[in-house]
Amino acid sequence: MKYTLIAFNFNPDRIDRKYLDECFRHPEARANISDGVYVFDTRKGWTDIHRLRHFLSRLNISFVELPFEQALGGFFPQSTRDKLKAIGISDDALFNLSE
Repeated sequence: MKYTLIAFNFNPDRIDRKYLDECFRHPEARANISDGVYVFDTRKGWTDIHRLRHFLSRLNISFVELPFEQALGGFFPQSTRDKLKAIGISDDALFNLSE
């Protein structure tokens, strides 16, 4: 399975949450890690990814897009692991550097 991580600096003075939320129409295809950090199942969430890219570009907000297939490494608290598992990323694919 392929995934896409998109991250940007979420500034509530520049980004109206109502308009940001309109980008996300497939919640089952996305894990909200924190404000401005989202992981998508690329196949299921490609339209949300496209809407988010367009939204951020219109506001002239820089963002990082990281596609990946197999594994994701980082410091994952259990709540984050649970969110990632909900979109299909297994424990085997998460390299938790905090362990």
